[in-house]
Amino acid sequence: MDSKWFCVLLVMMLVSLGEGCWEEERTALLQLKPFFDSFNYLHNWVKNSKCCEWGMVACNNITHKVITLDLSTTRDEKLGEWYLNASLFSPFQQLQSLDLSFNYISGCIENEGFERLSRLSNLEKLNLRGNNFNNNILSSLAGLSSLKYLDLGENRFKEAINIEGLHSLKVLDMSYNEIDTFVSPKGLSNLELIDLSGNKLNNSILSSLGGFSSLKSLYLEDIGLNGTIDLEGLQSLENLEEFYMGWNRIDKFVNSKELHNLTTLEELILDGSKLDISFLQTVATFTSLKHLLMSGCELNDISQVQGPIKFKNLESLFMDGTTFNNSFRQIIRPITTLKKLSLQNCGLNGTLHDQG
Repeated sequence: MDSKWFCVLLVMMLVSLGEGCWEEERTALLQLKPFFDSFNYLHNWVKNSKCCEWGMVACNNITHKVITLDLSTTRDEKLGEWYLNASLFSPFQQLQSLDLSFNYISGCIENEGFERLSRLSNLEKLNLRGNNFNNNILSSLAGLSSLKYLDLGENRFKEAINIEGLHSLKVLDMSYNEIDTFVSPKGLSNLELIDLSGNKLNNSILSSLGGFSSLKSLYLEDIGLNGTIDLEGLQSLENLEEFYMGWNRIDKFVNSKELHNLTTLEELILDGSKLDISFLQTVATFTSLKHLLMSGCELNDISQVQGPIKFKNLESLFMDGTTFNNSFRQIIRPITTLKKLSLQNCGLNGTLHDQG
């Protein structure tokens, strides 16, 4: 056996036979404790104990290196906003997941931002949700090239946002900020989920997302979509499976160039929309669609529908709280693949015959 690998193996054996914790990492955890122990959740973080057995900490079973730190909601709001020294996490060389959500962090100390973690080549998940970060931290995140999951929801991001440098990123959540422009950067070709719900966007966002060909899930709920939605901007989303568009003011879908797009879409959510009933004819062209949710919608006269609407694979239809009359049967009857139908609180009355 090579002497180098023998030494590595010997160190690992000594660690496993000892306290099951690396001294450098135990020291680093104890340095973090004062910032994240408002509620005594870290009561067992004490010197000369096995840090891999501490709450909020998970270690690799073989190397005994810290791989997960979950410090979510560990700081009291009464302590006010504060600034993080991100370099405190740099000793955790095998760290894979870091959760700092809901801790009222306003930013990072100057020159001690997330760029100091660029050497953590295993860091794949970073959750900063529910803090007070703003656009200033975006440049420091660009160096975290191994990230696959990034949650920046419920912070203070405003106006134009450009996420660059995160080439491995698969999940990006920036919901419930005050973003009005999302710049589609180059190099994010691996993104599979984007959540921009609850921001101050508009119909132009659809054309901004055209470059994400790997996207499978898109959340655009309550962002100010209005009127007619032209699907041309989504033609390149050839792998999209879930599309959440509820709580906007959409009334119609159109294909301005008669495009056959969204052929992989399986689930479409339009809850709380104000819809022209003819939109169903466009939706029916999504040949893979299995689940359609349109609860709490406002629908105009169903009699405007021209001819039968033929869904090929629709299995579930939820229209709870959507008011219409018994003539809805002319829409439901041709859907022979339907397995689940929910029509609670829809204002139906009188005799409902089950023919067809």
